[in-house]
Amino acid sequence: MIAEELIKDSEKELKEQVERQIARKDWKGLNAMMERVNRTTYPMGDIVFGQLGEQVEVMKPLKTRILLMLSGRETTSFKFLPMKNPKYTLNVTPSEGTLSYLGTRAVIVTIKLCLQCTASVVVDLPVVFCRGSKSDQEKLLRNKDYENSKLCKCMIVSKLQGMVSTYLDLDELVIYAPPLGESRFSRVYRGKYRGINVACKLFKSEEYETEYSRKTRNREVAMFEALRHPCIVNFIGATLVDGAYTITTELCPYGSLSLAMKRHQEMHPMTMKMKALQDCAYAMDFLHRSSIIHRGLKPDNLLVVSLDYNSPVVCKLSDFGTTKGINPMVHNLRQTKLVGCGFYTAPEIMEGKVDYTNKVDVYSFGIMIASVVDNCLPPYHNIPEARNQLKFYPLLMKGARPIVSNIGDMPLKLKTLMEHCWDSDPDKRPSFERILACLNELLDREPCEPPKSPQPPQSPSPSRTTSGQLSPPPSTPKSPSSEPRGLRAPPC
Repeated sequence: MIAEELIKDSEKELKEQVERQIARKDWKGLNAMMERVNRTTYPMGDIVFGQLGEQVEVMKPLKTRILLMLSGRETTSFKFLPMKNPKYTLNVTPSEGTLSYLGTRAVIVTIKLCLQCTASVVVDLPVVFCRGSKSDQEKLLRNKDYENSKLCKCMIVSKLQGMVSTYLDLDELVIYAPPLGESRFSRVYRGKYRGINVACKLFKSEEYETEYSRKTRNREVAMFEALRHPCIVNFIGATLVDGAYTITTELCPYGSLSLAMKRHQEMHPMTMKMKALQDCAYAMDFLHRSSIIHRGLKPDNLLVVSLDYNSPVVCKLSDFGTTKGINPMVHNLRQTKLVGCGFYTAPEIMEGKVDYTNKVDVYSFGIMIASVVDNCLPPYHNIPEARNQLKFYPLLMKGARPIVSNIGDMPLKLKTLMEHCWDSDPDKRPSFERILACLNELLDREPCEPPKSPQPPQSPSPSRTTSGQLSPPPSTPKSPSSEPRGLRAPPC
């Protein structure tokens, strides 16, 4: 530790001496001082950000400085040519200049770098020197006359290893076609990252540069980084480099609740449906306690991880592109109009109000109960007027709600809960803490219907990745091992 402090102090003292010599234009003194510098400690040609051999933080600006000094009498111009690389950004100041015997013989160049992902990179920084003025240099560069003896091109190199972070190296992410799903701004693919199966949301190239899609993407990444809960899909990381915007999460093997019910309807008796709703309620209670409104609650955003009734978790909440923090300390976002998922959107949002509360999620949950009981059929599927938005809106404002086809299978307490959740008056809707207490009581009383053996989804056939290389299909994930559910809500 003492040795490290001495090295830092000597480096600081050397930099200060160089700056003083340049300010005084004491070129002779500067030359003499640089000749005494230990080249083992300060090698020529390489640059170091931070401490040599240490990992650097991702997305944290780094800075180093180098000294360019004229060793002869002939005027020499220089120009740095930073190369674009998606894994880091580089800025050089000054990027060009002229050193002359009768003028400025030395200059300190500041190099700023920011590593964009967890990766091992070699930073190549070309610099061109030319015997002559800046105009001579520009002429030679314009004509690409690199064979000219007046022109000399060399490379300054730096090797970096980024720390582990949620900013992923796209080269380590394998994506399998075809997509598992698609939305307006993105497609979701099955993939693999460092040996684990993942789900990769790839934003469409024609959409990701719009202001709305950028805000949606950044909001979802920020929420995923902040949220950790057993009933919320695990966030692996994101790539935010130009040309490739992705969000990577754990792979939920059975897809959305809607898809799982369509493919495995026999695996979803009423108790299993209530258990899926319970997992959703756990996640939503956690969000609301964290001062976050989801605003996009629907069966498609509930992902199935197990078809085993006894699994600790069967469903996980996903898709945080429409979330909003109601506490400025959590997320400083303005209320927005008409945000949500059509039939699941609360009346107060449909009316264009901007002062709505987290009870809009409770309304969506009530509509979702109706859809889940009917095997995830779209709500209002048996109401013809709902097919026309202009006709549906007045009905909704008058209090129209979904007609549940399987209402005879519903426990009375679940039916009552559904009706309380979709009440037109937000103040009369229960909190998710109360919803959880109700579902816990229902599942404790309801006899367990033994499910049939779950059939895992079929693995995709070998397909081509987005880079065009043939990749083998990933192995099919297994359902979590059976164990008692450990989550419980406070009693009513």
